[in-house]
Amino acid sequence: MLAFTPTQALPSALGSRAKGILEQLFNWALPACLRFVRQEVVEISSTEDAALARTAMRIIESCLDNFVPGAHMQLCMRVFA
Repeated sequence: MLAFTPTQALPSALGSRAKGILEQLFNWALPACLRFVRQEVVEISSTEDAALARTAMRIIESCLDNFVPGAHMQLCMRVFA
C-alpha cells in the first residue's frame, strides 16, 4: 500500500490541520482509484502504482497552487458590498 507523506509539497498557506485532512483523504481514496485503474481501464502503456500516485498528487498540488486563505470571503465582500 502506498502512503502519502510529502505534505511539505503543499502550499504553506494550508495549515497543518488542512494538510492532515488532505493526507487522510489521499490515503483513503488512492487504493480505490488504483484498484479501479487496474481492473477497469485498458492501459496502452502500463504504469506503476507509484507513478499514478505521484501524478495524482501533482494534480492536487496544481489545484492548490493559487490557494489563498480567506480569498473567497474577500470576493464575497466585494460582490455583496
